Amino acid sequence: MCNSRGGMSMTRTLCTVVLALLLGTAEAAPPDGTPLFIELPPGVLPSDVGAGGFVVVGSFPSGVGALTWLPTSGVTRLGGTQGNAVSRDGKTIVGRVLDARGLENAAIWTGGQEWRALG
Repeated sequence: MCNSRGGMSMTRTLCTVVLALLLGTAEAAPPDGTPLFIELPPGVLPSDVGAGGFVVVGSFPSGVGALTWLPTSGVTRLGGTQGNAVSRDGKTIVGRVLDARGLENAAIWTGGQEWRALG
């Protein structure tokens, strides 16, 4: 499934993210305690995990936008077009939004009510 010929396709990108989430990095220390397996709602594509595994950032593939998942509040829709990464402390999210012309731009979310386009 993760084999892709040619350029970097969406499938290959998703496989890379899933493998990174599952395998971690070579520098990661073994976790303490029992692993916690989190079941996300159907149709959610996780892309990054922060705050020690307590913040998941991702997107809805149906084009509804970016989301966060926390064990205390579940899924929160953030708007935009995609959530890509979260800071280590889970407070800052980067993703994509559409500008007034309908062009996709990099954006940052710091917990307010809307994304701030970076241009």
